[in-house]
Amino acid sequence: MAECTPCGTEFPSEYLSLLNCKNQLNTRQAGVAQLAFIKCDQIVTSLTLASEWDTIRGTAGALIRTPNGLGSFGKPNTTDAQIGCKERVITEKTLTLTFKTYKYDNETFTDADFMCQLNDSFNAYRLIWLGCDGNLYFTNAYTSGTNPGFAMDLLTSWDDNPENGLMSKNFEITIDMIETCYSIIKPSAALIAAIFQGQANTSGGSGL
Repeated sequence: MAECTPCGTEFPSEYLSLLNCKNQLNTRQAGVAQLAFIKCDQIVTSLTLASEWDTIRGTAGALIRTPNGLGSFGKPNTTDAQIGCKERVITEKTLTLTFKTYKYDNETFTDADFMCQLNDSFNAYRLIWLGCDGNLYFTNAYTSGTNPGFAMDLLTSWDDNPENGLMSKNFEITIDMIETCYSIIKPSAALIAAIFQGQANTSGGSGL
């Protein structure tokens, strides 16, 4: 049995009293709707200020988005070690997020360059995503003047090309969660448009 030895004064924030009397309003739609990759040298002063994201998007390669699709994540993978007779500690904790989109550029075929260059350059970017619940997910390490995205340990993307049916572009992303969690906000329509829908600056080169 583990000993009761608190190592800090913080405690989990209970939300029981915040639940609605209508249980339908206490559920949350699952799924990941869209991914956004922010260049790691970009900082965000106000996460909810749409005009700030317009400025970031105006810098070539600073904000890269996938088309809409559908993704998911589940229980993190953990590794633990025994460090005493009755003591165990988690030494590794990673979250794997998978995502796919069926939307392709069938005019200039830029999607092929996008996939190849993202595979090569993902470590220069940080990840945020829009959930199917309409919420924005970002790292809880974010504070004003920092980058709100998650560093990615690994990103792999590929085209799934079956014998018949539709091709899909797939992404598998590994995030180190040993010292971080995700935070959530309900973004305004203007903020969603600024981050996930507005035209990005792609001048000065191709792809990333």
